[in-house]
Formats: sequence, C-alpha cells, structure tokens
Amino acid sequence: MSAIDPRVSIVLDVIQVENIEDVSQSDFDRLEDNFLAQANEVVLDDVQLEHLKASGFAELATRLGELKNASLAYDWSRENL
Repeated sequence: MSAIDPRVSIVLDVIQVENIEDVSQSDFDRLEDNFLAQANEVVLDDVQLEHLKASGFAELATRLGELKNASLAYDWSRENL
C-alpha cells in the first residue's frame, strides 16, 4: 500500500475538485496564481521589514525581502515577457 502524497489534498482544495483524476495540466495556471497570491500576502513593505530587523528578526526580514524581490521580478516577467 503506497502512502498518499499530502500535497494532493491541498491541490484538490485549491482547484476545488473532489478527485485528483479531475486535475489536469491546465489547472497548473490556477495553482500558480494561487501560489503567487499567497506569497504576495506575506510580502511586507520596507518599513515593516526594517521593524522586523530592529525587533531581532533579521534573518526573517532578509528572507521576506528576498521573497518580495522574487515576487516583483516574477510579476514584471509575466507582464512583459
């Protein structure tokens, strides 16, 4: 008996279907859009990042800053490439 990948339930929830057999390659865009929307929810502005650093969360602030930059670059590439 093989274990079911725990990510399957997340995919089903995002795509809003009941069976993994109903998920197709065309759903990838929906999953990608969901990922970007969720990532953008945790992106902070520069003031918030500086506040995190000042509060002793420098590594977290750095990583969130990198996520912010990656998100901005990805958004630009989707709009312009």
